[in-house]
Amino acid sequence: MKTIKIGENEYTLEFTFEAAEHKELVQGMFEMMSGAYFAKKGLAEEEEDKNKKVAMAAAMIDGASEMVADVPRVCRIAFYAGLLENNPVKEDEARAFMKQYMKENNLSFSKLFEDLKKCMEDDGFFDLSGIKDMIQQMNSAAQEKAEEIQKTKAVKKSTSTK
Repeated sequence: MKTIKIGENEYTLEFTFEAAEHKELVQGMFEMMSGAYFAKKGLAEEEEDKNKKVAMAAAMIDGASEMVADVPRVCRIAFYAGLLENNPVKEDEARAFMKQYMKENNLSFSKLFEDLKKCMEDDGFFDLSGIKDMIQQMNSAAQEKAEEIQKTKAVKKSTSTK
C-alpha cells in the first residue's frame, strides 16, 4: 500500500483483492514479468525463418519494442486498479490522476511502472493473483525441457561416435 499525493489530495494505491481481480492488470503484469513478449515473437519468427539465430535476434528486438510500447497501457491499468480498493474512481478519472501524479513527480512511464511494480510486490499482488506461481511453474518446465534436450544431445553424440 502506498499513499500518494496528487494536487492537495491524498490517495492510496493498494494492490490486493480489487487489483488481483482486474483481468487486464493480471494479464499485463504476467506478460511483462514472464517474458511472454519474447516467447510469442520468437515462436512465430522461428517457424518462418530458417536461420534461427537471425530469427531469434529479430524476435527479441520485436518483443522488447512491443513490451516497451505496452508499458504506458499497463501503467494506466495498474494505476486504476490500485485505486479501486480504497478510493474507487472511474477509469478516465484515474488516468487523469496518473497524468497529474507523473507531472508533479517528474516520472516517466518506466519509472512509474517500477514504482507500481514495487507496490504490487509489497502488497502481495503477485502471490494473490497467481502470477508468481505461474512464472515459477513455467521456469521449472523450461528447466526440465532444457535438461531433456541436453540429455538427448549427449545420447546422440555418444551413439554417433561409436
